[in-house]
Amino acid sequence: MNIFFHSNIGRKGNEFYAKEVFVNYLENLSKKENIFIITPISEEKLSFHTQNLNTEKIRVIELPNSYLSRVKLICRQVKKENISLIFMPTYTGVIAAFISFIFKKKYILYHGTDWKLNTRESLTVLSNTKRKLLSFTPFLNNFFDSLISKKSAALLVTGGQLKKKYDRWNDDVFETKPIINLQNFSDDNTKVSKVDSKEYKLLFVGSLKSQKGIYDLLEAFIMLNPQDNFKLTIIGEGVEEKGLKTIIKQNNLQDRINLKGFIKNGPELFREYRQADVLILPSYSEGFPRVFYEAMYFNTAIITTAVNSIPYMLDDEKNALFIKQGNPEDIKNKIIRLFEDPSLLNRLKTNGKLLVDEVLREPVWDQHSRLIEEYLR
Repeated sequence: MNIFFHSNIGRKGNEFYAKEVFVNYLENLSKKENIFIITPISEEKLSFHTQNLNTEKIRVIELPNSYLSRVKLICRQVKKENISLIFMPTYTGVIAAFISFIFKKKYILYHGTDWKLNTRESLTVLSNTKRKLLSFTPFLNNFFDSLISKKSAALLVTGGQLKKKYDRWNDDVFETKPIINLQNFSDDNTKVSKVDSKEYKLLFVGSLKSQKGIYDLLEAFIMLNPQDNFKLTIIGEGVEEKGLKTIIKQNNLQDRINLKGFIKNGPELFREYRQADVLILPSYSEGFPRVFYEAMYFNTAIITTAVNSIPYMLDDEKNALFIKQGNPEDIKNKIIRLFEDPSLLNRLKTNGKLLVDEVLREPVWDQHSRLIEEYLR
């Protein structure tokens, strides 16, 4: 089986590495399939916990930089294997799908995000001239997306909003289980106490960019009464890091806000969830972020905007507390409300843990193997 992937594979010498969770996913899939993973390769050090990808049943094939060479390689590989799993959104994925269709080979698409929406958002950081020149790309990408989705044997999507979108183009659309592996990190090996009557611990995990609502969160935190002893930990890196540091210094918040930078996915990050009372993500756009699964698994309540796929999975005041988009005042009020109502805080934690346990009941590799067997054989 071919797997067309688009990131997070590294090489050191003759050995390949990937995220531990992705290697675990591939190794479990390879119990039933010999896997060829066709992907770009990074020679740089990867900024996450990695695991060796070299096994007898998994072979890594590097995509060349030239698109002409890529097309030739993809043609050879599609001819060789009868089935493909294609991770979107990339133009390489579009090429792989078109070639599979030409050679009458079956494929399943994995959609982790809305390509049109992401392309539109990526244009916002460009200059006005470049934005005008590339204004057609969201519609072009959506056109390609619709063509290959209609021809796909089945679709795997992350979240209810994407399912609603792709249901228009294909009758066999399934919400994928998340490609995460939290079960190996039990309460025992990440256990720290959240009980501290002197502090309320808030947490942000994600890219430091304005689309994540990080400035809204910072403004809301500034509005909180310092005497109430709220503490905020920010984990992540990105283009707004310098701006955040400036605001923290200007408002003398160094003792109340801990800007920790990037922390690899693994035990150290999971301890941060265990220490926090609430994860806050005031995003302007999201799929259904991995950090929500992690927070719920480690009994951390969630405050978030109800954007994109989030309200399809989470329910306001049941397993999350929803906030208005771009509204620091509402963020501040919801934080205060949550800590003034311990029963609400505990309800969010309890229901969140029940939800994530149900989602993870069937491992993602079992779900994908079952669908591959049903739709590609």
